[in-house]
Amino acid sequence: MASTSDKLQRVNARLESWGAWVSRGGQRNGYGPSCLTLEEIRTLPVRAYIPVSEPECELTHEALRKLPMDWYRLACLVYIRQMPVYLAASELGMGKDRAYRTQQLVLKGIDFLIKNPGLKNPPLHLLLKP
Repeated sequence: MASTSDKLQRVNARLESWGAWVSRGGQRNGYGPSCLTLEEIRTLPVRAYIPVSEPECELTHEALRKLPMDWYRLACLVYIRQMPVYLAASELGMGKDRAYRTQQLVLKGIDFLIKNPGLKNPPLHLLLKP
């Protein structure tokens, strides 16, 4: 049986895959919204390849849209724009502690919604429990 930490690491990896998928325009092998020059590409940070499964990303996207808006906005900044949580917190006008807690709630919420795909809204009272 997987520990809670292992489950959340898998959800985090799933969200990283989703972020890569969205940044490619929702396409598996897309080139993203713009074409960069070779010089611009050389200045980009090196990232490990994240495998993208379109059906998995679509389910993740649907699940994220069911979460509260501030959770969704934080996920977009962290996983699409690849901002550290503390910078995303600043951009959203929330404290760092709240942002880190919200990120954990996003992970728990996605895990719950992936396991229960038929729900229209997640039971926030259950997700907010420590």
